[in-house]
Amino acid sequence: MSVSHISQNDVTIWVRHSGPLKFRLGSDYDDWLTTLAVDSGSRHVATWGHETRHLIFLLSPIAMSDASDSSAPSDAGSNPCAFVLPQYDVPLHIASVFIILVCSALGAGIPIVLKYSGSRIGELPIVFGKSIGTGVVLACGFVHMLQPSSQSLTSPCVPWEFNTDYNAYAFLYAMLAGLMLHLFDDVFKTILLARITKDTAAANGKTDDDVELAKKEATNGDNDEQHNEEVHVGHHVHADLSTIGDSVHKTVEAYMIEVGVTVHSIFIGLSTGVVDDATLHVLLVAFCFHQFFEGLALGSRIADAKFPSHFHEILLSTVFSIAAPIGLAIGVGTYTWLNPGGELFLMVQGTFDGICGGILIYLGYVLLLIDFPVDTKKAMKLVPAEYALHVKVGIYCCIYLGAGLMAYIGKYL
Repeated sequence: MSVSHISQNDVTIWVRHSGPLKFRLGSDYDDWLTTLAVDSGSRHVATWGHETRHLIFLLSPIAMSDASDSSAPSDAGSNPCAFVLPQYDVPLHIASVFIILVCSALGAGIPIVLKYSGSRIGELPIVFGKSIGTGVVLACGFVHMLQPSSQSLTSPCVPWEFNTDYNAYAFLYAMLAGLMLHLFDDVFKTILLARITKDTAAANGKTDDDVELAKKEATNGDNDEQHNEEVHVGHHVHADLSTIGDSVHKTVEAYMIEVGVTVHSIFIGLSTGVVDDATLHVLLVAFCFHQFFEGLALGSRIADAKFPSHFHEILLSTVFSIAAPIGLAIGVGTYTWLNPGGELFLMVQGTFDGICGGILIYLGYVLLLIDFPVDTKKAMKLVPAEYALHVKVGIYCCIYLGAGLMAYIGKYL
């Protein structure tokens, strides 16, 4: 196998071929499209859009997997799939590991510290932080995960089944992840709620009949004292169930956001760890903000969840804080042979980004539609009535601020 290319109007077309090549390029450049027929013993036909500078594959794409998986450095010019050893300052990349660690830990830790500050003033910043986090989660799902996933899985460096035969795998993975998360969320909360309810009822000396009574409307029966007592017990258990259900909901949210942002942080750290020095100078600033705001989104949800002990809060925040630095460290250790443009890397990264993107998009809208109204009412009660509207407007602005900042950072990461 060998690789050839032709250039026209600063557009380079790379062709992997096993035999002689004959190119036939149309001469009518006023047309929108010019057909380039490639005859190499196979059925490769491409359409060239001159004005858009894009190469559109109509049939089987021109595969480049052999070149992309090469572990030896090569000078392939503009071939996007070839591995080129970058100019690499190891101390600078090692320093970036610790810089990102600090930013991640700060973002995840601030909401938790505010939670235990012991003052009423600390509640309002937590609500604002959660609102910023909601915007961050949505922007991360759409801009930082779904778009890169689509870009990776439609790259010319991946098999043609992904970039031509069916090029919507990123969105398919995101959709399936959202549907599976919805199913998991419902089943998990149902099972956990039933178990906790039974244990709580037993601890409070209530029978199964009391628990069942809490789930039904007490609209029939006698008005005697016995009936009124049963209704009172049932309503008490129902209140317990409502509290437990809200606690389970927030705990599941925290764990799911943890999974999404942690996996994403590992891959983005790995990608950043293998870039050259000039690129790192730009990416490092964006990466710091990226990790800080993601940590803020996660930390606000951890602080709002009802964990049985502080250990869970410390564990979740710590796992997120070290995820990106671990990815960076792996990149530093493998920069001499890891090819971020290779087929394997693109397939794995694209698949996980698509799945995590679906998780965060689902959770983002759950937070927006379910948690947001509750948090808004809670925040408006923390201030005098004349300032309630200002607080509500501020919460909306926090959502837009979080989404806007993360969307802008997506320009660089």
